[in-house]
Amino acid sequence: MGTSESTYGIPEENMLSFLPDFIFQTITQIRPAFLREHGIRLLLMDFDNTMLPYTTDRPQPLLDWIAGMQDAGITLCIVSNSHKQRVPHFSQQYHVPCVTHAAKPGTRGIREAMARYGAAPQQTALVGDQIYTDVLGAKRAGITAIAVRSIHKIEAHLHSAAADHAKPLPLSGSEIVFSVFTFLLLHQLLRMQNRLIFQVSAADSSENPS
Repeated sequence: MGTSESTYGIPEENMLSFLPDFIFQTITQIRPAFLREHGIRLLLMDFDNTMLPYTTDRPQPLLDWIAGMQDAGITLCIVSNSHKQRVPHFSQQYHVPCVTHAAKPGTRGIREAMARYGAAPQQTALVGDQIYTDVLGAKRAGITAIAVRSIHKIEAHLHSAAADHAKPLPLSGSEIVFSVFTFLLLHQLLRMQNRLIFQVSAADSSENPS
C-alpha cells in the first residue's frame, strides 16, 4: 500500500509526527560538522527556552556558538511564535535574522524563512524545545526536526540537585494514583491536540490553494 501525501507533498504520517529526528541536551551541543554531515545549511531556531531563558538576553556561550555556526557557513534564522519585542531586539543586536508570529505548528513562518534563503526542505532543520509546536511544525514542513531540553527545566534540575542530594523516595499510593490520573488526562489532551492540528492543517491549505 503506497504512502499518501499531504497538500505540500509531505507523507501523511509526518503531518502528525511528534518524534524528532535528533535530540540534544542544549542547542549549543549542535555542531556545524553534524549539520553538514546531514546536508543541512539552514538552521531555524526557536527562541524562548531554546536559545535563551526568560531571565536573560545575553548568555555568552550562546553568542560564541552563534559566531561559530556563522563562521562555518551555517545560516541561522530565529523562527518564533513570540509577539514580544525581545526577539527582534536580540535579532538586531546580534545580527541573527528572525521570523516572528510564526504560528507553529503551522508552517507559514517556517516556509517564509526557507524562501528567504532559498533552502530546500532537505537542507533545513528546526531546533526547539516544544514537541507540539517546534517538532510538529518541522515535521509538517517536511524538514529535519531537532529537539532540545527546555532551558528552564535544565535550570530547575540543577537548582534541585544542588539543594537536595537525597535519593528519591519510592512513590506513595496517592502519588501512583495521581500519576495514573495525569497519564489519562494527558491522553485526552493529546486527542484534543490532534483535532486542533487538523484545523491548523486545513487553515494552511486555505492559505495555499492548489
